[in-house]
Amino acid sequence: MGHRNPYRISVDKHTGFLYWGEVGPDASVDSAQRGPMGHDEVNQAKKPGNYGWPYFVGDNKAYFDYDFATKTPGPQFDPAHPVNESPNNTGLRDLPPAQKPMFWYPAGKSAEFPLVGTGGRTAMAGPVFHREDFRIAPRPFPAYYDKKFFAYEWMRGWIMSVTMDAKGDMVSMERFMPSTKFSNPIDLEFSPSGDLYMLEYGTAWFQGNPDARLSRIEYNPGNRAPAVVVDVDKPAGPLPLTVALSSAGTADADADALRYAWTITGPGGVVVAKIGGANPSYTFDKPGVYTAALTVTDAKGAHSTAQTRIVAGNTPPQVAVEVVGNRSFYFPGTPIRYTTRVTDREDGSLENGGIAADRVVVTADYLKDGPPAPEPAGHRAPPAVPPGRALIEGGTCLSCHQFDRKSIGPAYNDVAAKYRGDATALARLATKIRTGGSGVWGEVMMPPHPQLTEAQTTQMASYILSLGQKKSGPSLPARGEYTPPAATAQSTAPAGGAVALRAEYTDKGANGLPGAEADNTVVLRAPIVVVASGELGEGVTRMQVPQLPVPMTMPSKSGSFTRFKQLDLSGIAEIVFGVTASAQYGAVGGKIEVRVDSATGPLVGETETIQPQTGQNAPAIQARAPLKATTGLHDVYFVFKNDQAKGQQMLFIVLTATFVNGASTPAGAPASAPPSTGGR
Repeated sequence: MGHRNPYRISVDKHTGFLYWGEVGPDASVDSAQRGPMGHDEVNQAKKPGNYGWPYFVGDNKAYFDYDFATKTPGPQFDPAHPVNESPNNTGLRDLPPAQKPMFWYPAGKSAEFPLVGTGGRTAMAGPVFHREDFRIAPRPFPAYYDKKFFAYEWMRGWIMSVTMDAKGDMVSMERFMPSTKFSNPIDLEFSPSGDLYMLEYGTAWFQGNPDARLSRIEYNPGNRAPAVVVDVDKPAGPLPLTVALSSAGTADADADALRYAWTITGPGGVVVAKIGGANPSYTFDKPGVYTAALTVTDAKGAHSTAQTRIVAGNTPPQVAVEVVGNRSFYFPGTPIRYTTRVTDREDGSLENGGIAADRVVVTADYLKDGPPAPEPAGHRAPPAVPPGRALIEGGTCLSCHQFDRKSIGPAYNDVAAKYRGDATALARLATKIRTGGSGVWGEVMMPPHPQLTEAQTTQMASYILSLGQKKSGPSLPARGEYTPPAATAQSTAPAGGAVALRAEYTDKGANGLPGAEADNTVVLRAPIVVVASGELGEGVTRMQVPQLPVPMTMPSKSGSFTRFKQLDLSGIAEIVFGVTASAQYGAVGGKIEVRVDSATGPLVGETETIQPQTGQNAPAIQARAPLKATTGLHDVYFVFKNDQAKGQQMLFIVLTATFVNGASTPAGAPASAPPSTGGR
């Protein structure tokens, strides 16, 4: 009793316990008149019971007894004594007490089970593994998984291994194969061989998905297959194109001898070459898109394969954005002067007129939440992906949408076409991604994504709306200036935002190959920097308190420092530090030196001595460090000095550092002082 949409179902034949995923309603927020937001549940029934719906959801979060005729809410239902007073009821009026699920979660972050993540949700329940069932199996899972229950998520692509006690009650859960995101798993079953078979539906709804498959997960108790990494020095170029193939990074955990076999396939899947060796070269003399696949086999026969793409016959363009002046910071209300440089082997360049300026797309975006996270390091940076697309591909969006074809939701190309020319669409779509909704493209509910920030959903909506647009002209000239909004100087976020200048060019193609795209982005950060966000040296402590909008930096050793990597000090007249040296906290004062390249490198500026402040809750003050003229990128060190300090005495508390451009006025530091902590 009490099910809404039980799917998928599994029975433990050893205990008779029933497991199922319960797909919950779509409500994205709690309602003061109707009840809680939607939750999915993973349930376990050891005996017959009432599992709550439609009176309760999640861990028996109660709905209100809503009168649909008068549209007024009544009292909330009681999980201990639920009563069915529906006029359509032909069964029990007084229902059994509602049972709680094993675990539950909404679309947003789960306070109780954060491991489940966020986004769309379709809970499923898989098998319980009993090792004794596989005594003669060639590859049983290890004893570690004995009597563990496997739950999985169709939308989010994870599998959880749930540990239970002797009574079958949940003790804990952990990600199974945590580095793998599965393509919408829809069923799990152990085979007589001991392998776990998984049916993966694929990314899109109601489609012939290329990533739909039946997968077999084997446990390997002994020899491990090599981990293969493939790279090339030139992923694209003109004919003849000689490419150095690289296996750098390939490793075998068992330190076995390895055999390398390369297979190069061309258009139509035709094999054009087979080559041995770890790092061979190959010359392409015909145009086309090729795949270089490397299979690495160890001494015991275990093997793995990886591949990469090579485009022969069309050289990608080279795009650069050059900022005139400081290359690290933007200054609110001060124009940023820039120049774009584009060259292409086949098309020519901007400078010689071979490339028309109106074919270069230049954009400038103010990012309220600050610079995007840096891309992870690798052997070679992957092709640039617009941040909006990266967010779409990194979440659960493609479970319901595809870029160029309809799934359960509309194609993104269709969304872009529908709202083309609508100046208000960006804000509405960004909000809808966060809150969810239905009715525009049908009755299927789009789940909310409350875990995403406004800046992220705006990037996603902006990318969707850009699809299919004819790039007939740039939004900014190829050479010009952009003025960031002056209002950002008073940003409620002390660290401010960022400005991203981006140039993009798609060449005309060559040798029958389509145009290749290249872009370049320069990100300028706000001139107000949270000092605690730097690399803290020995003797420096970072502390966050709820009363302050930024964390505190507390040096307790003369000569300790905070480092910021590769900042441009060109045109910076002074750095203004927001500090407090309240004697209430035992601060003894001192000064801040600004040095470059090392903590003992050239001294380019320093503050006056910061004196200890008397009284309770001393306000933050501005400590100014005029700078010598310095150009170029340097590691910048803020060195905290007081040679008279003894032991571990705190010198002062530093909040922010404002980089002042010439005669401009600093935005200032947070005015509030650190709260009392009861003394030291």
